[in-house]
Amino acid sequence: MTGTALFDFTKRLDQTAEDTETLLGTLLSDALLPDEIARPKRLMDAMRYSSLNGGKRLRPFLVVESAAVFGVPRQAALLAGAALECIHCYSLVHDDLPAMDNSDLRRGRPTLHKKTDDATAPSTSSPATRSTRTRRCACC
Repeated sequence: MTGTALFDFTKRLDQTAEDTETLLGTLLSDALLPDEIARPKRLMDAMRYSSLNGGKRLRPFLVVESAAVFGVPRQAALLAGAALECIHCYSLVHDDLPAMDNSDLRRGRPTLHKKTDDATAPSTSSPATRSTRTRRCACC
């Protein structure tokens, strides 16, 4: 890979990571979507803590780059990539729980169950939350 190609790759990777972070921040904000009745603060704070401010965002990058090959609009690819990133983040939360790996740190910060408690962390990775989080990302 030439220096120029490596720079271009790194630039695209960084831009996709930044765009994904911004999109996730918007999707996981406190603002209700039209079909929602509530966004419990404790749950939303936990979802933001586990999903924002970290990670390479390689999965969304692969989605965006693959979609570009087929002419899929970048914004649609970013939404799909954000949904995939949400699934990845919930799997990390689940993996860190005491009944699994009982990890203390993730990305240099306390894991969610250490930051909050053993009851809040699993709620962010429950099937209902997963479905809501993924739907929110995929349908917006």
